[in-house]
This record gives sequence, structure tokens and C-alpha cells, in this order.
Amino acid sequence: MDLKSSAQQAIINEVLKHGHSTKTWRVLVIHERTAEILTNLFKTSELLSHEILKIQRIESKDRLSIPDHPAIYFIQPDDFLIDEIVKDHKDKKYSRYTLITVEELTKNQFKKIDKLVDPPITYNYLPLNFICFDKNVFFCDFKNIHHVAKTINIFFNIHCLKEVDRAKCIEIDNIFEKEKQERRGDIIYFDRSYDLFTPLVKFYTFQALLNDFKIIDNNFCEDKNMDFSDQKLWKKIKYMHIAEINSVLSEEAALLNANMRKIQNADTKDLIKLVLEAPEQIQLKKEVSVFLGLLDQCITRFEKQNLNTYSITQQNLILKKDENGHRYSPTSSEFFGLINDDRIILEDKIRLWMLFILCGFEFTEKEYISMVKTGILQKDYSKLLSKLRTLKPQAIYYQHSSSNYAISRYKPLLYYIISNFLKNKKGINFIRITKDVQSVISSLRKSTFVFKKELASRNKRNIFVYINGGITYAEIESAHALEKEFGVSILLGSSKIIDSENFLDYINKSSL
Repeated sequence: MDLKSSAQQAIINEVLKHGHSTKTWRVLVIHERTAEILTNLFKTSELLSHEILKIQRIESKDRLSIPDHPAIYFIQPDDFLIDEIVKDHKDKKYSRYTLITVEELTKNQFKKIDKLVDPPITYNYLPLNFICFDKNVFFCDFKNIHHVAKTINIFFNIHCLKEVDRAKCIEIDNIFEKEKQERRGDIIYFDRSYDLFTPLVKFYTFQALLNDFKIIDNNFCEDKNMDFSDQKLWKKIKYMHIAEINSVLSEEAALLNANMRKIQNADTKDLIKLVLEAPEQIQLKKEVSVFLGLLDQCITRFEKQNLNTYSITQQNLILKKDENGHRYSPTSSEFFGLINDDRIILEDKIRLWMLFILCGFEFTEKEYISMVKTGILQKDYSKLLSKLRTLKPQAIYYQHSSSNYAISRYKPLLYYIISNFLKNKKGINFIRITKDVQSVISSLRKSTFVFKKELASRNKRNIFVYINGGITYAEIESAHALEKEFGVSILLGSSKIIDSENFLDYINKSSL
């Protein structure tokens, strides 16, 4: 399942090529939501290459009239935006008007558009209200996951982990049932509250750690003004443990040096080939240099912030075992030894306190007074403490995960959920929402856009996991590892990326 490629093709076919002509250049009018959708799929130059004269934001007050050219509106509709389109039509801002929405118009909105004439507005609905974060990672509300299913042309049996989630899963299952399509995959839905450990743990895969240190934002490095998303070397190393990356980058550097020696001794025929490969080699050299620099920053911070001791404590605490497999019991002295360590940053100290509480540790009133005085906790910490105390960690956490590194023994619960599901093992209760008997009938979809191309291999099992409340980089890495381990395709969705910083907001605002 390559969701990103499928979404790109859908937008090219149904938006960018709408009314396409090499003689007629169109204006693409978007707004905040669709701008975000497009930004994660295309470069501006790629959009303009489809005979797009200009890209305008509909909410912009200084949007120019271009009366000699037709407009394509690509929006998530609301009453304000529909009124803006009606106003544009009245002012003859463009020569013709096409409206494509990622959500269906309401009856009232459709009436406003339908009554416009001379020229009439062409309207189509493209169910694509989600953000492609990566090849198989996306963000949207759970109610819109049928948009994802339509885009990749795979419909799913639905499972959840708690009875409280049954109603919202039934709602999605009913939408799938109306499609009258064979179910060729499985959706596993669970709430972020089912795993509150993973957002608090430090993970040492390259992408996860760079984002944890805020050296990069997703795949973008502001300091280098580089987007790593499409770089081959980044794809190769981003899920690797930082202890293993140096050897890979060293191999790449050695290969570059070997190619330089080849150029010096090459005959004419080989020299032509090597010269043609030179731009790619120059780019690779730049990437190796950048990633070596970023790796050095990670290692420097790791040592400077005493993260070896800190992370071993985190691992011992959650797994209830030390690195030798012996039973582990946390102590106040160990906690305050880390809390009073000036090398450890405040954010990490708060993370550690939350983990201690989630693992059932009780501090004395005197110890809480000390934490407030030193600025670890706010004076009104009691509400947060009360919420954390009500949460029950899942027993599956306490499995001792094998690893070459004492600081990386813990795996996200997502890993065990998918593993148990694929192996049909006991330990996690999966509540099946979809009926066992599925009718396999040709699609009777009413949507204008039907993606007929078979986008997934029937030989691979398709697993779709949706975590309500945010996903972590560690969970994305786990899904990638499971794809390799089991030979399956895994699609991972949520509403956003969650880290230790916005996780605290999630806890405070939640009704847990």
C-alpha cells in the first residue's frame, strides 16, 4: 500500500487535469486545509507543471482577479468559503469555475452553487480529506478513514480493543458496508490512552531522536534548509539505531572515495559513465556530510545530558526488569538522583516523573513539595497527578524485549498488538466489528471519483492501524519493522504526531 503515490495520482487526475489543455492555463484556488494536503504531496513546481498559471489562497484579502483564465477551487467546504466563491462568480473574477471539495457540500451549500449560471459552476467531490505524512502514514479524523480506503481501493474488516470504542467503529463499518466491496484488510483501532508509555520514552532510532532533540521537524532540518523526505540515504538510515548509523555512513563515504579513484584511472568510456553519475555522487556526498554532522550532535547531547543513565532507568521502570533480566523495583533515591542532575533537561525530568506515577510509584508529600520548589512540577500539579493515577498500564508492557542496547529494550505496545493479531495469539482481546459474512458485489458508489486501479497486491495482508490521539515516531518505526518481519503492508494513521511536549497537553485536556 503506497498511500502517498495513490493520493498524488488522484489529485493529478481529478484536480490538476480537470479541464486540462496545453492552450489553457488555469488558476488553482486553495485554502488552509487543502494547502496542507497538497504541500505534503507536491512541490510547487510540480503543481505548476500541470498548466497551472497561479496558486491563490481563497482567504487572502489581496487575491487578484484573473478574468481571462478559468479557476479550479480545491477546498474543504464551509459556509464562508462557499460565499467567497459566489462573490467571485458575481465579480467575474475568472472566466470559468470548477469546484472540487474534499468533503461533500451540505444541501444549503449546494443550492448556492447550483443556482449560479453564465457560466455555471462545475462541481465534483473528491474524498481525500487526509494528510499524507509519509508513504504509509497519514493524519485525519477517524471519521474520514473511508477516504483513505477509497484512495487505495481497499476496504477493511474493523477491530477495536475496548468496548467503549465499539460505537464509532460500527459507524465506519456501516460506511464500508454501503460500498458493497470485498474486505481485503483489517483495521485495528485503539485510543492513545491504551499506551501512555511510548510518548514518554526516549527512543534512539535516528529520526525519533533528531525530532526528540528538536534538531529536525518531521523530515525538515531548518539549520541546513533541507527536506530529507525524498533522500535515499535518509530512507535507509532514519529507522536505524544511532549506534549503527556511523558504520553505514562510513561505508557510503568509502564508496565515494573509491569512485573518485576510479575517475582518476578511468578510460574514456568509463569516464563518460562516471561523469553522468557525478551529480548523484555530489548529492550523496552532501547527504553523508549532513547526516554525520547530525549524528555527532545526537551523540554529543546524549553524553552531555547523561541520557545513558536516564534511559536505562526508564527501561527498567516500564519493563520491571533491569538490563540483565533481574526484577527491578524503583526507589526515591534513584528518582531524585536523576531529578537533581543538572545535566538532564527539565522536559525529561517531567517525563520521568510521569512514568514513575504511571508505573504505580507513590511519592511522599514532602517529596512533592521539593519537586514544586525546584520547578519540576507546577503548584497545581494535583489535577495531573489525579489523572495519571487512574490509568492502568497494560500487562503486555512487561514483556522483556531482547535488544543489543540496554537503553532500547522497550518496544511500543503497537508492536505487540500487531504481532499478536498476525499470529492470532492470546493476550490482547480484539473486538471484531465487521460481520463474518461479507457480500462481494461490484461497487455501487455514488461518488464521482472511483479509483479502479488495483493498488495493492492480493498476496500481501493489509493491516491498517489507527491510534486516536496521536502517534509517535517510534510507532512509525515499529510498523516499518513489522512489515519486514511478517511480509505485510501496514498503514498507520492518527490525528497528529505526538511527543512528550504535546502529550502533556493531551493528558490535561483529555477526559481520561
